[in-house]
Amino acid sequence: MRTRANILDRVRSTMLAQAEVAELADAPDSKSGSLRGVWVRFPPSAPLRRSVADADTAVVSLIRICSFMGLCVGGYVPVVAWGASDFSLQSLVFGALGGLAGVWVGYRLSN
Repeated sequence: MRTRANILDRVRSTMLAQAEVAELADAPDSKSGSLRGVWVRFPPSAPLRRSVADADTAVVSLIRICSFMGLCVGGYVPVVAWGASDFSLQSLVFGALGGLAGVWVGYRLSN
């Protein structure tokens, strides 16, 4: 009859390198482990590195948000100030100026 020790010896002889964790993982099966259980420690994770592409994407997103806000506010100024139509030439010009101002503000905020 094969005993547990003989089986483990055969398995260990076929392994090129023995893992130190195998003894801990095997201990509760042989009833030699404590009743409190076996602690497992996970390896530390690799640090998260932000790439240059992520930083560029954040800058572009900020500039887009600022230009959109400038476009909306600039286009609405003639409507509030002197009652122009939403689609008047004045709203379009002020919207374009607001968008350019938003690009400038977004660029300044990102640097």
